[in-house]
Order: sequence, then C-alpha cells, then structure tokens
Amino acid sequence: MRLALLAALMTGIHPAADAASPAPPAELAGTWKGRIGPAEVMLCITDTGDAQTYYLRHRRGITLAAPNEAAGTPDAMRQAWQAGRLELLEQEKQVDRSTRITGRWQLAPRSGTEAAGTWSDPAGTRSLPITLTRLPGDAGHDPRMPGTGCGPAFYEPLRAAVRVKASPARLGDRPYRMIESEQATAFEVPPDTPHAARLNRFTLDWVRDQAARAFDCDLMRGGPPSPLGATLEPVWWTDRFLVMRDTLPETYCGGAHGFWSIQSITWSVPQGRVVDTWTWLRGGEKALEARTGPDGQPARSPLFRLLTRHHPRNAKDDDCREVMDQMSVDAPTPGPDGLTFQTSFFHAMRACGDEVKLTWEQVAPHLSAAGRAVREGR
Repeated sequence: MRLALLAALMTGIHPAADAASPAPPAELAGTWKGRIGPAEVMLCITDTGDAQTYYLRHRRGITLAAPNEAAGTPDAMRQAWQAGRLELLEQEKQVDRSTRITGRWQLAPRSGTEAAGTWSDPAGTRSLPITLTRLPGDAGHDPRMPGTGCGPAFYEPLRAAVRVKASPARLGDRPYRMIESEQATAFEVPPDTPHAARLNRFTLDWVRDQAARAFDCDLMRGGPPSPLGATLEPVWWTDRFLVMRDTLPETYCGGAHGFWSIQSITWSVPQGRVVDTWTWLRGGEKALEARTGPDGQPARSPLFRLLTRHHPRNAKDDDCREVMDQMSVDAPTPGPDGLTFQTSFFHAMRACGDEVKLTWEQVAPHLSAAGRAVREGR
C-alpha cells in the first residue's frame, strides 16, 4: 500500500482519482432543444445574454430576459447558471412596444450537455418541467441572420417546416416554375437546365431563409405575424448567366422606421454557381473608394464619378442630385449591352436608389481581365 501511495504521488495522481469526476456544466450560450411539459421547444442564448425561444407547434418567437438589468448582464447570467438558479421571464412584445409577461423559467445545468428546470405561469399557479439538450457546434452567429446572435440549428426547424406551392411562369421563351411559401416567392428551373438541381437547391434555401428572417422580424416588431412578401425572381437569362433580383418590400421589424432592399445575384449557368462580379472590375469593390487628390483632400474614384454622372436621378431640380456623393453601390450584373449597378442611399433619401446602366464601351476602362472576357463572350 505504501508503495502504491508513493507511486501515486510521484505520478501526480491522487489515490482517489479512479473515481469518475463530475462533468463540467454545459456552456450557457448556444442552441438548446427540449420540452416544456409535452411541448417541443427551441431555445437560443447568445454570448451577449440575449435569449429567445419558440414552440415547434406554432413557431412564433418569444423573448426571454432576466428579471432585472443587473441580472441580465452576460456575467451575471453565467454565474446564476453555474449556481443552478438562472431565472428568465417570457416577454411577449405588443404592437405598442409594451411587453406582457407570459411565463417564468428556472434553469440549471445537469451535465455537459443537459439542463433542466421549471416553467411556471405569471401567477405561479401552474408549472411544467423543462428538459433541454444543448446542440453541438452551434454557439456561433448565423451570417444569414444579421439581427441575431443565434446559430443555424436554432432556425433549422423553421426552415424545415416551409412548404411551397408551384405554378408555371416564363421569362421570354424560357419556362420555369414559381414556388411560393407563406413568406416569400422564388422560382425553380426545368431539369434540363445545366446544374438545375444545384440552382433549385439555392433558390429553395433562399425561401427557407425567409422563414427565419420573418421569425426575427415578428419577434422584434411584436404583435401578430405579418408575411414578408420577399421575392427572388429571374430578370435576365441566357446560356451564360442568370440574373436574379432579390427584393424585400417596405417592412417594419421594430425600431425607428421600416426598411426595404433590392439586390441582384448573378449565377453562372455553365458553372452552376454564384459569380462574384466585383472581380470583373479592376480593383474590385475598391474601384469605388475615394482617393487622395493632389491637394490632399479625398476625391471620388473615376468609376464612382462615372456612375454618378449616369445616375437617372442626377438631374436638374432633382433633390437626389445633392446627395450623390453619399451613394452606395452594389456589385454589377450583366445585361445585353453592358453592366447594371444597383444604388442605394440613407433612409431619408432612399427613394433616390435606382439602377445605373453602363454600356460596355463606357465601363471598358474599368474592366479587369475577367470583365473583358465576359464582354468578349468568353
């Protein structure tokens, strides 16, 4: 026994170390899946302490918050979690921006991946058990959902629940099918289109993403759900390129004002992928950046000045003319005669956003080798 004790001390192993050590508690931040009573739920808690949940049966977002500001800091929430007494309140946002408490959560970690607790109604007269499992590898932010810190797994049940109906449509002499969900309308191409399966998967994923986007919008706005009405439609289609227009109409998702967006996506038909059309310009997106002039002052780039000169709203007696230097420009898209650039402006002057069409001759001095190949049909 003395020899065994001496060996244990020499190797740094405690004699009682053969007993299994308890697993550390699960990390709080991330995506959780489980049940409140018999009902399936998803829960997301971010690194910044924001939290939201939804029941899979109705898929409407519910905000969760600490009972007071001091308890709502990330450090305070983490300490309460590790101590086994994290408390969160369900807060249902109303259209008038007030909130209504709909329930109370008490949570504690049970293992490296499990948590448990109790849900109770505001009056404390009814309670249900909570059981949760932390989903792996999902503590990160989903870039498709810029307004949240939740990862893809939190939204996957929303995306998987999307159902679409199809109807025939045409763009010139090219047939396709419109696919429509509750939130958005997109399209799918015939199976004899090169890389049709890849393109149709891309557009269907876009439709599913709108379900997650609508979820976040409804959560931030409060009140009854409202369809987004987003569209992804083909606007120019050849054997080489398919240009898609992604449009979000006027939408309010909480905050000071609503917003809308228009952007274009260029798909290479032979390659079956989205094209980075900035590579068609010398310097890429930096071709629009201001440069330092001879007097040491910033000067607009030649390409920016060209776009400003040909902007449809840069006209006499048009208020937009005064804000042209504050224009934002999206990546170009190809057309039969040249390149089209979608522009946008700050909220107060957003009506100034319009397309600027440049012929191949006009844009030629700014083309890269890749852009010249597109112009020449290679």
